[in-house]
Amino acid sequence: MCEAANGPPPTPEHQAAHSCGNGNKGCMNPRHLRWATRLENEADKIIHGTLPRGERQGQSKLTADDVRTIRRLAGTCFQRDLAKRFGVARSQVGRIINGKRWAWLE
Repeated sequence: MCEAANGPPPTPEHQAAHSCGNGNKGCMNPRHLRWATRLENEADKIIHGTLPRGERQGQSKLTADDVRTIRRLAGTCFQRDLAKRFGVARSQVGRIINGKRWAWLE
């Protein structure tokens, strides 16, 4: 559909992107389609709120509230104790506290 609306992709690395944010719901409106790089398409997913991250990505053991609690308790107890409480590895707790995981969550 994107090729019919916009011609061939500029490079083999380009992929169809939806300006409406409803591509995951099957939108095929040619006015909503454009060619984008993978990076641009991933940025669109963040803007549209369709990028599965955190508890929405399906394999997370933690919820957003769990992560907020871990951050709030950081420095008041050992990371290994937090890890045991929430059923994750101590290294994961460290990455959450240091902002390397769940960085998008306030």
